[in-house]
Amino acid sequence: MDKGTAPTENSNQSGAGPGPVEVNVAPTSSASEEKAQDLLEHFKLGFAGLPFDKLIQVSMDGQNVNWSFLNKLEQDLVIELSEENVDLPDHVELGSCGLHVGHGAFRSGHDIVNWKVQQALTCSYWLFKESTLRKAEFKEITKSTCLPQKFCFTRWVENVEPAKTLLTISPHLEIKLKEAKQSRKESLHSCKTLVEFLNDPFYKAKLQFFISVGQEIAPFLRKFQSPNLIAPLLSEELLQILTQIFQCFLKPQYFEQFVELPYKVVTADLENEGYFLACEKMKIGSGAASRKISRQNVFENHRTIPSSTFNR
Repeated sequence: MDKGTAPTENSNQSGAGPGPVEVNVAPTSSASEEKAQDLLEHFKLGFAGLPFDKLIQVSMDGQNVNWSFLNKLEQDLVIELSEENVDLPDHVELGSCGLHVGHGAFRSGHDIVNWKVQQALTCSYWLFKESTLRKAEFKEITKSTCLPQKFCFTRWVENVEPAKTLLTISPHLEIKLKEAKQSRKESLHSCKTLVEFLNDPFYKAKLQFFISVGQEIAPFLRKFQSPNLIAPLLSEELLQILTQIFQCFLKPQYFEQFVELPYKVVTADLENEGYFLACEKMKIGSGAASRKISRQNVFENHRTIPSSTFNR
């Protein structure tokens, strides 16, 4: 078990208000096996003597959370503290890695609407990655020195910059792909994917919206990569992000029902079409809204989005 820290009992002896917190480093305890029961025994050994009724948090915001250990610890504390007639305190539970969850939520939204932004970003990068000749031809034809950036499949929010780059060079890519129309290069998977994406009259709006949502989430991920004690702010920050995104699509009346319990905003029935703003009033970002599209294109694109998108 790694080293841990815990406040001592003399943090507030007088009872006159919060006092200074003294931090002690618990002794290191090495478990020969990483089974939940072994972790539990070594955890209790390492923190022996400390009052477990003052325990606030054991969980970690990481990708290797041992859920079985946490469940066993909770069960043991219930039994031990009930025998001492002490109420079990409310523990802070951070779950698994919050950063991965944030990136994964962004990815899930992308995958559900099936806009293929990820495929376009990936193919645009690999189209030039291993081909010096193709890079030279692109620069010669388009007079541009800007090339696509690599797409990250793990940290999805960081793909805002590759999306911005693709948006910038998309006119040049169109020129390159037209030039390759009569050549064998058009048969490449990357070329076919890009041609299909760039032929979508909504592709610029989709890239802009992808960028807009990513920029909403990015500050949250940066803020909570901190050694400071900011876990108590986590739920409030998450609620703020969700509310800001919901406000782009939902009527103000939707939020009135959650004035006293704002966190309930994520539990409402979003199948109710009466909650949604009219299409022309939805806030999709200034960049996405800057290009006018025919009503026929709007109708055709709307049919490609699953009706249950917002409930997933």
